[in-house]
Amino acid sequence: MDSYTVGTVVIFCSITWIIASPLVIFHYRKLYLTASRELEELSQKKTTAADAQSIKKPIAENAQLDKKPTADDISNSATPLSDHELLTKIRSMSPYNFEKYIAQLFEHFGYSAATTPYKRDGGIDIVLYKNGVQSYVQCKKYIKQIVKVSEVRDFYGAVVDHLHGGEAFFVTTNIFSSDARKFVKYSTNGNRIRLIDNTGLLTIIRVLESKGIVIPIPDISDISQKIKPCPRCRGGHLVIRHSKNNHPPFYGCSNYPECHYMQKIDS
Repeated sequence: MDSYTVGTVVIFCSITWIIASPLVIFHYRKLYLTASRELEELSQKKTTAADAQSIKKPIAENAQLDKKPTADDISNSATPLSDHELLTKIRSMSPYNFEKYIAQLFEHFGYSAATTPYKRDGGIDIVLYKNGVQSYVQCKKYIKQIVKVSEVRDFYGAVVDHLHGGEAFFVTTNIFSSDARKFVKYSTNGNRIRLIDNTGLLTIIRVLESKGIVIPIPDISDISQKIKPCPRCRGGHLVIRHSKNNHPPFYGCSNYPECHYMQKIDS
């Protein structure tokens, strides 16, 4: 290729570029403007969504605050009683109500339970029925008094002739003496006598609670201030009693008729 031809080609390319360059610049400028406009619209959409979310959040929070708590909310938020608080409430019950409470506990373990007449129970407070077999329960709602071996022996004597495949349960809100436990271990001739002390009783109650079963206990505010232990038997507490002969009310022991302690009510 000679120098003339090369020069002609260079001149042609230069002229072509001069003519086409404005078109190329216009095309890319159009693409740039279009991209910029799309980015701006996308940014506006994000801002609008964020503003809407920020408005909804306070509304939702206010709605949550304005929502009235339901019964389920209240029950779920209630703080469960500690073992000490629960045992104190149980000990605040009258002996007969305590027997009914224990009967309800056994009913939730598949027994049919019936409390016996209070003044003529012969040491048997509750009669249990399950699968055609009869069992027996004695209840001692003690606060400080320990269940003695003589009490366990007397209960065993009252039920031994009636145990035909059944069991005997001795339930207390305190503890058993070591002699009482030895008697059950060595002197009951293979009959099933079960001693349930305060720890065992709490364990039974907690097992039921884990299944959603709660047996209500009468609520007494500030129990420690209201309960006065019986100065005679130390196992019961003083309750207000009313005479049948129109005499003034008086304090009597909650373990009556086992304990006949009486005290005047200070005016």
